[in-house]
Amino acid sequence: KLAKPIAKCEGSAGLRVDKVTYDSERARVYINPEKWFAGIPAEVWEYHIGGYQVAEKWLKDRKGMGLSSEQVSHYTRVVTAISETISIQQSLDDLFAEVETSLLKVKL
Repeated sequence: KLAKPIAKCEGSAGLRVDKVTYDSERARVYINPEKWFAGIPAEVWEYHIGGYQVAEKWLKDRKGMGLSSEQVSHYTRVVTAISETISIQQSLDDLFAEVETSLLKVKL
């Protein structure tokens, strides 16, 4: 699934990370006023690991730097991996709920 990322880099400006902002209406992460990553759902943007908002932190760690094409590709794969992780976690939560329900029925 990482071979076909959910996000892509768009816009006319260079790849310098000036200010990282998220536009929830457009599902975009701006790295400067003229360049953004499109196709990033809010749940992916807000996903936390160890107290860090992963999609935001990765970009903020590169503030003031220009991204290489490899870094752009890496970031799109990171957000895709987060999206897949969220999906897997939801599936596990659903399975757990089913198991819990079936165990409660057995006890009754």
